[in-house]
Amino acid sequence: MKKFITTLTGLCLLLSMTSINAHAGLITQNLTNSYQIDNNGFTVYPQTLSTSIIITTPSTISQDDYASFFWEFNSSRLASISFNMTLLGNTNNFALASFFVGEQTLWSQPETLAKLTNITLDLSQYDFSNLSADIVKLGFKLEAQNINGDYVRVSRRDKSSLQLSDIELTRIEVPEPSSLALFLIAITFITRSKLTRRQLTK
Repeated sequence: MKKFITTLTGLCLLLSMTSINAHAGLITQNLTNSYQIDNNGFTVYPQTLSTSIIITTPSTISQDDYASFFWEFNSSRLASISFNMTLLGNTNNFALASFFVGEQTLWSQPETLAKLTNITLDLSQYDFSNLSADIVKLGFKLEAQNINGDYVRVSRRDKSSLQLSDIELTRIEVPEPSSLALFLIAITFITRSKLTRRQLTK
């Protein structure tokens, strides 16, 4: 009986660890679909024939103008995000491009970036414990800045245009409950066995 319990414990531990290693990996997903939009003055243009999303400014920019698109995720499971981007026509820095999680801005680009550039951000290094909720908004924003007075007029060539494509988010996958249950059963048997041995040696 003792040998059977020992064998069963080892088997539970092996199966649970194998399952946890298989399922506690990283999930990478493309984020160009099913986003939500929040805007005031600036416009978000989804590109139906490609994977890109564009935010542009009008010819008149006010201080409170912005546009953002975002998804909702559990902040405790974020690993990294990568994307390609350009910021065109922003010669006077009238618009600031940024990436945010909840209330935190984790990356920003204030100057024109004419060449398509890949950006990768390690989200695991950020402490999201001060966020008001576990499920948070994660997305990109273009907002007005450096506006003197109520508004400024810009030429058609100087309109700011933020273009993003190939947005990929990597999250940590949580192990299945059955894997954790097997692991806990194995640990329980091991602990019980150790306690029994100690009592017998006394």
